[in-house]
Amino acid sequence: PLLQGSPTAVSVSPVQFLCFMAFLLSEIGSCFWTCGAYNFFSFVTITSLLYELWTFLWYLTHGYMKISRVCWEKVDFIGTCVVIGLNLLASIILVAQAFDDTGSAAAAFGFLATISFIAGAYVTWKLWKEGQEKVRIAKLEAQAAAGSPGFEQGSPPPYDSAINPNAI
Repeated sequence: PLLQGSPTAVSVSPVQFLCFMAFLLSEIGSCFWTCGAYNFFSFVTITSLLYELWTFLWYLTHGYMKISRVCWEKVDFIGTCVVIGLNLLASIILVAQAFDDTGSAAAAFGFLATISFIAGAYVTWKLWKEGQEKVRIAKLEAQAAAGSPGFEQGSPPPYDSAINPNAI
């Protein structure tokens, strides 16, 4: 797999398709030039599509590996949450002000894209939390290996029983 372990590997294709369909339908809408709801929805959906494409390319080119001081899963999670909020807001506004079936269909695709973004955010959140746990364990192991006070040489580092209930 090209993006194994990447948060975008799960939902990149459905999100891109749904955002693109929502954008196209909002452009075809009968009152696109006179209705602010269509303009706002079009802006949000194309921005969401560009955000998802940027994230996809970021993970595809392994750009996240070049800057290791940033927790990219956290950045991706926060960005995706912002996109979820904007997509949901734009879809609700468009449903409330749609004058034709095209606007309603665009809003439906907007809601489906929002659901796909929620699935992607969940995967990203899980990866972010797993990464935090790995970093915490690595720090504890490094302290134990360095002979920090409170650790006996050669004994495993203490693990938090709240995080790992099977720990001794």
